[in-house]
Amino acid sequence: MTEMSPINSAQAVETDRRSDDRVVSVLINAGVAKEGRSALCRIRNLSDTGMMIDTRMPLAVNEDVAVQLRSGFCVAGVVRWSEHFRAGIELVDASGEMILTDHAQTDVSAEAGIFPRFARDASVFVTINHRRGRCHLVTVSLGDAILQGCEGVTAGQIITVGIEGLEERLATVIEAADDHCRASFTQPLHFKALEQWLESGSWQ
Repeated sequence: MTEMSPINSAQAVETDRRSDDRVVSVLINAGVAKEGRSALCRIRNLSDTGMMIDTRMPLAVNEDVAVQLRSGFCVAGVVRWSEHFRAGIELVDASGEMILTDHAQTDVSAEAGIFPRFARDASVFVTINHRRGRCHLVTVSLGDAILQGCEGVTAGQIITVGIEGLEERLATVIEAADDHCRASFTQPLHFKALEQWLESGSWQ
């Protein structure tokens, strides 16, 4: 992976110039996970062998991580440096070019925004035709939520989803089976709001 000092941008630029590994600046929403924890992150640059990410989740040097892309595909990596909510990840089973291709294909997908997805157990209020009921969150992304215990919900319905600790969102029920449903938000959740909510533990 390109060696990039997290101390200052001037040093980082100089290091990039010395490297044979071309670095491409990007801004890609993703998810990062390590044993027992997961969080939103943003990929800031890519080389053929690694990436630099912004994340609020503390990462340690030599820690194994997985990065979930917007397609849902996960790539494995190893933390090579970490400082000030920024980390350098060496890719283990993928390349920067593959990630760029994955991102370009996902951008034109009708399902963009449903990944990265985070498993959380939180209380949710759902309003259907002015009737308000309580259910539980199974997973959440910027673009949708999977809910459990939703009674009387059918595909195609417009509902209001109020996840405790996050702003309410209008959503369309995309799938409904048994006591589970998947609701696609009319407007995605705000990145910063979801990022802070995931890290705060207020959903516990």
